[in-house]
Amino acid sequence: MSASFSLGPLIVLAMLLAAALAGTVLFWRCWRGKRIDDHPLCRRCRYDLTGTPKPRISCPECGAALTTDKALIIGNRKRRTGTAVIAGLATLASAALLVLVTSNTANNVNLNPYKPLWWLRIDARDTNSFITCSAALDEIGYRIATGKVSEANFRRLWVDAIAVQTDVNRQWIVNWGDIAWDAIQKNRGTTEQYQQYGENMVRPVLHVRQTIRQGQPIPIALTLISDRGFGNNTTFQESHGEMDLVIDGHHVPVKMEDFGNLPYNGSLSKTSLIASEIAPLADLSLGMHEVSLKIPIRITAGNDGAVIASWDAKTQATFELIANDAGSTVRLIHHPAAAAHAQSGIRVEYLRLATGNNGARLMSYRILFHAPRRYGIAHEVYADDGKNLWFLGVVNAPATSPSENGSYTSTYTFELKEGFEASLVDLILTPSTEYAEQTVGITELLDHEFIIKDVQVVYQP
Repeated sequence: MSASFSLGPLIVLAMLLAAALAGTVLFWRCWRGKRIDDHPLCRRCRYDLTGTPKPRISCPECGAALTTDKALIIGNRKRRTGTAVIAGLATLASAALLVLVTSNTANNVNLNPYKPLWWLRIDARDTNSFITCSAALDEIGYRIATGKVSEANFRRLWVDAIAVQTDVNRQWIVNWGDIAWDAIQKNRGTTEQYQQYGENMVRPVLHVRQTIRQGQPIPIALTLISDRGFGNNTTFQESHGEMDLVIDGHHVPVKMEDFGNLPYNGSLSKTSLIASEIAPLADLSLGMHEVSLKIPIRITAGNDGAVIASWDAKTQATFELIANDAGSTVRLIHHPAAAAHAQSGIRVEYLRLATGNNGARLMSYRILFHAPRRYGIAHEVYADDGKNLWFLGVVNAPATSPSENGSYTSTYTFELKEGFEASLVDLILTPSTEYAEQTVGITELLDHEFIIKDVQVVYQP
């Protein structure tokens, strides 16, 4: 990496600097004034000592001692105030332009290649300034790649990366992950450092429906967050072992397959794995309950690579169990404007009919929800072929805040009965409070139907 300088800005800077210096000298000379005589003066108070008797012992005006040559100055001076003011204003103007041009030139010149590493480390740790931090890390990465960073300095950078990653209040920039990956790939750290980095990299978060009616299944979800890991140009594999789910001391059998076994790599910042419902526990009393989950996690460097870290991650949540006859935990919302907005963002990516291995006819579909939603969607899906309504399954999309883009995908596969032969259908989505109660987070449900017209059915062998 190199910085390129243009001759033009340097010439302007030199001219402005010369003007500022010349103006400063002129101002000083004019303000000091021109000597108009050779009278002896008291240095302290500038009293004219002409005519005072010698030897002069002290100043008759201020009393200062006059026994040394340095106590006197020679000559009265006449200050050129007007010229001094003009020179001062010119100096200030030149200095202001000098600061402006210097700042503009510095902003357009990459100075990082000329900074020592200790300076770059300070800039890189300043995560409050994304531009400064990212630019410093780019230069550090270049020096590492070209062998310009000593082993001792690299180990300091590796410690910096762990410190920034550990502090969740500091913004994480993926260039730190590139340094970490280099440390792991080339075995430039310790086992303890790899373990610490791995545990900071993947954080499980357990979600449980907040209010559940007694006797109903318990909807749970697990979110694995990995937003402080490696850089975009690296690959790691994360896998899970047998999990231990405990509800008020009751160990509940749950397998990773219940969540959908989804190993993922470092390009993903967040992966949600939705669990199958946990069967209702008959001996749970009404009131608040605690759910804890222990999930063994192992991170390897790529597929079947060396183990970077392995540990038992723990997460917990709470829910309230209410009487079954207390009424639905989902509130139906009638809001035509919100429904019209949600309808505008619904798209059908595909609707396919295929034959399974056992000869069953399987209908699969994927419905995309793009617009932000003030209320949740938990709807049953029907296909209208002009003659019959065919139940295809369900879709759901949680509520989102206005600042979120609202994108959500719902995919479902359903075994279809014989008799469906249509190639073009209307999809009708009808609200279902019963299905909404099977989700983790939908407590308010739009009571509107959504209709997607003229959806093509693709037949696959």
